[in-house]
Amino acid sequence: MNQNSEKSHCSISKNTIVVTGFGPFGPHKVNDSWECVKRLKETNIEDELGVSLITKELPVVYANSEREVPDMWSKYNPFLMVHIGVHNLDCVKIERIGRKNGYRLPDTCGTCPSSEVCPVGEESLICNTMNLNAIIEKVDSKGLDLSIYLCEYTYYLSLNQDAGRSIFIHIPPATGAPSIEDKTAVIKNIIAATYLHLTSK
Repeated sequence: MNQNSEKSHCSISKNTIVVTGFGPFGPHKVNDSWECVKRLKETNIEDELGVSLITKELPVVYANSEREVPDMWSKYNPFLMVHIGVHNLDCVKIERIGRKNGYRLPDTCGTCPSSEVCPVGEESLICNTMNLNAIIEKVDSKGLDLSIYLCEYTYYLSLNQDAGRSIFIHIPPATGAPSIEDKTAVIKNIIAATYLHLTSK
């Protein structure tokens, strides 16, 4: 746990979960990460877990993530921060790591971080410290590393805040199966399993 999390740990809001999805980029004119996040409140997850769910759409812009992610941690100090993104595979993945370097792909504004490096944080790589295997077993997902793009950039920013309260979920894009309803259901199950895992400690 880093300095930020140590200072704020005593004031964590245990009934608050923040979930973000991304806006359109590249071929993803409709980004199912945000489409799923928008539907989460309709799944009754707040009543089932006894939590308040805060949802936010993040544009695919490095500078925006640099500003918005720390701001959300500071404003809400959530028990769990969940980021959702899309990838070009037909499975759902819970991601394990975030890297500081290698961000050479331009965002939707055509920009990259200076020297391809995230200006926040000191560690070159931050690993999620949750027992992801236990969570993955409950929801039939597969945990693998991220591709180097804004998704991992955003994840690194949250892991830098607290690697034990941050999770990133990659889902298939809008084209093809599974349906938006099925993807939303899997996301809900992952969030519930993660929340219950953390509260059982």
